[in-house]
Amino acid sequence: MSGRRVAAMVMRHLYMFPRTLENWAEAIYWPVMDLLVWGLTTRWVESSSRELPLLALVVLTGVVFWQVVWRASYEISVNLLEEVWNQNLVNLFATPLKVG
Repeated sequence: MSGRRVAAMVMRHLYMFPRTLENWAEAIYWPVMDLLVWGLTTRWVESSSRELPLLALVVLTGVVFWQVVWRASYEISVNLLEEVWNQNLVNLFATPLKVG
């Protein structure tokens, strides 16, 4: 794995990032909204923990974890779809990058 290949992939994505409003919304707006919603929900659960049944806590925890799984799945699929739309999937597979 060459450092030049990794740098080329990073630079490609950095050049494309500021050009679309969707990327800014995905990177800034939605994470801030998630933090606000789940932060306020957590504060409510902390303040009413004596009256709140255990089932409600389990459901809220499940919803939070589902949000994490959904976000990860969404990001992976949208990024792969953008590669297909840009007809750049060959470049992604031609650059042998390892996760490490």
